[in-house]
Amino acid sequence: QQHWELRVVVWRTADVVACDEMTSMNDMYALLRCDACDGGKATQETDTHWRCSDGAASFNWRCKWPLELGPKRMLDERLTVQLWDRDLATDDAIGEAVLPLSAFFAQAFRAGSKAHAAAPPQVSGGAKVAAAAPAAATQSAVRAMPMHFTGDDSLGPSSLNLGIRDALRTLWSEASAAESTATAGELHKFWVPVFGGSGQSSQKGEERGWVQLSIEIVPGALASAMPVGFGRSEPNEFPHLPEPVGRFKFSLSPFKTMLGLLGPKVCMRLGCCLCAVFGAFVFGYIFLQMIPVIL
Repeated sequence: QQHWELRVVVWRTADVVACDEMTSMNDMYALLRCDACDGGKATQETDTHWRCSDGAASFNWRCKWPLELGPKRMLDERLTVQLWDRDLATDDAIGEAVLPLSAFFAQAFRAGSKAHAAAPPQVSGGAKVAAAAPAAATQSAVRAMPMHFTGDDSLGPSSLNLGIRDALRTLWSEASAAESTATAGELHKFWVPVFGGSGQSSQKGEERGWVQLSIEIVPGALASAMPVGFGRSEPNEFPHLPEPVGRFKFSLSPFKTMLGLLGPKVCMRLGCCLCAVFGAFVFGYIFLQMIPVIL
């Protein structure tokens, strides 16, 4: 068994449908579950983007799981990402995406096996490592660096060059399990569509939005040497996750606070109602002033 650490960063969302039809806003958070880690019981949750409008939530949130890889692949090697709208009584499920990781894990296991097989031999006595390692060992050692799960950069919420079915086929192909010799501070970001509907299946129902992720798998020894914290907690490195943008903040201006709490849709309706009431009041006042003149 090989010891690895799976690291997933949830960056942001786009074009997510609003569960609150009145305000067109969500109190959005994400749930992540890796079925191959800790028996699939290790569900992790991001923080909440309160009063998120236009379906654009910002998280910059890291999740991580210890992982053991063997030569045989399991059927439940997948990552499930769910988007939820937090509510007072029961949270509303927005949609989910399921990413198969079997090909990604298989390639990581092969890379780890090659690196282990190419390790410099021990000198008799075990006190020293052979001074000159062969070139093949050096090249194989690079394979034990973090491996990044890559998606199709042409896919995204703003411009789709392929249909959803083609997008999923591209994302779930063997090519998505790509090795990377980049440093641990560089992560590949990619967009994944989330789906809702009957049974919240990722392959059925309607498209409910997009979520931007980064996925990497780090060898256990390297994960211990380069630790990272959950969420945005310390050590916040590899890469550093900045504070999310676009979050609601209370302001001294009552209009700005009302706009953030109620959203632009409700504020526009209130503004129209106030204008209508004011107009009716002015019209009535003018009409009452003109009655003596008419009579």
